[in-house]
Amino acid sequence: MVKASFPSAGFWMALVILTMTIRQLSLWKLGEDAAHGRIGDMVLLLVVGLWFGGRCLMGRFAMIRNRLDLAVILLLLFFVASIFWADNIQAGGIRSLKLLRNGMLYFVLADYLSTDFPNRYKNIAICVVVTGLFQSLAYLVAIGQNGGLTALSALLQADSVASNDPILAVVRKDQGGALFLQGVASWLPLGMFLGFSIQRTIRSPLVSWGNWVLICSMGVLTLLSGTRAAMVALAAGVVVIFLLSAKDLTVEKLLAGGLGAAILLVGAWVFNLQAFVGSRMSVDTLQYDPSVTARLTFYKFALDRFSESPWVGVGVANIFPDGLTAVHNAYLQVLAEVGVVGGLIFLWILALWTVYLMSASAFASRWGDRMQKRFAVSILGGSVFFFVYFLVGHDLGSSEPWLLMSMTSALHNSVRIARDSS
Repeated sequence: MVKASFPSAGFWMALVILTMTIRQLSLWKLGEDAAHGRIGDMVLLLVVGLWFGGRCLMGRFAMIRNRLDLAVILLLLFFVASIFWADNIQAGGIRSLKLLRNGMLYFVLADYLSTDFPNRYKNIAICVVVTGLFQSLAYLVAIGQNGGLTALSALLQADSVASNDPILAVVRKDQGGALFLQGVASWLPLGMFLGFSIQRTIRSPLVSWGNWVLICSMGVLTLLSGTRAAMVALAAGVVVIFLLSAKDLTVEKLLAGGLGAAILLVGAWVFNLQAFVGSRMSVDTLQYDPSVTARLTFYKFALDRFSESPWVGVGVANIFPDGLTAVHNAYLQVLAEVGVVGGLIFLWILALWTVYLMSASAFASRWGDRMQKRFAVSILGGSVFFFVYFLVGHDLGSSEPWLLMSMTSALHNSVRIARDSS
C-alpha cells in the first residue's frame, strides 16, 4: 500500500468531512451575508497545508493524474481569471475563494483515496453518513422549534403549498437547528447514496439495520424539506442505481427491497407525505408559485448577460448587480459567468465524470468485484442527483458535488492501476 501524503491522513480527512457542514462557529466574515470563514474551512486549509508539505517532502509534485483533474484545474483557473473582466471584483473574489476551496477539497480527497480506495472510501462514506445523522437530528430539533408536530401536521394536510406559504416555515426555517448549514436537501441525499454504497461492508446485523433505517429517514426528511428539485433529483438517482444494479439482484433481495418499499409507502400514506409531495409538484401549485416565476426571470437575465459576452462570459459572480443572487441553474450560471469556453470545460467535466463511473462499474462487473461496482453505481446515483439538481437549484459553490467528483477521480485512478496490473 502506498503511504498517505501526510501523517494521520485518515484522521484529518475524517475531521474535514465531520466539520464541513457546521456553521455555528464562524471565525470571520467577508461582506454582508456573503462569505464566512467557518471552522470546516479552517480545518480544510490546515489539511491542505499538511498535504502539500507532505507531498513536497516526498517529492510528489504532480497533481494531475487523469483528464478529470486537468479539466477541474482549467475550469478553476478560468473562473479566477474572469475576475479581471468582471465589474464587481469583490463579489468575484469571494465566489472564486469558494470555488478554490472546493478545488482544494477535490485534490486532497482524490489524492487520499487514490490508494487503498475501498478502505479509505468506506471511512469517508462513514463520516458523511454520521454527519447526515447529526444533521437529521438537528433538522428534527429545528422542526420542533418552529411549531413541532402541530405545524407539521397542518403542512402535511394542506391541499396546495407554494414556496412563499408561511406554512412551510416548519420545515424551511433554520434547517440545521442553529448548528448546521441549511443543506438538508443536498447533504442528506449525499448521505443516503454513500450509506447505500457501504451497506454490504457492514458486518454487524444491528449496525446494518441501523444504516438502512438512517438511509430511509434521510430520504423522508429530504422529501419533507419540500424542495421540489431535490424530490425529482432523488428519484432520478435512485432509478439510476436500480437500473445499473438490476441484473445483480437475487429473488431474496428483490423481495426484501419490495417489503422495504411497501413499508415506506404505508408510512408515507399514514402520515400523508405522498399528498404533501403531490401538492408541491402539482400543476396548480407550479402555475402560481412565485419561486417558479422568479427562476424563469433569473434564467432570462442570465441568458441576456451571456449574450453580452458569449465567449468568455461576464465574469465570476457578475451576472446580477449585487453579486450574490444565484441563477438557480448551475449550467446557465457557468455559461453566463465564463461563457462558451468555460461552459465547454464544464461539460467536459460532466462527461468525464459520468464515463469514469460507468467504466469503473463495467470493470467491476467483468472481474466480479461486487463491492467496487456498488461503490461506482452509488457514486453515479449521487452524481445524477446533482446533475438534475443543477437544473433548478444547486450551484458549484457548494461542496457536496465536489466530494462525489473527487471520489470519481480516485476510483478511476484505482481502476486504472488494477487494469494495468492485470
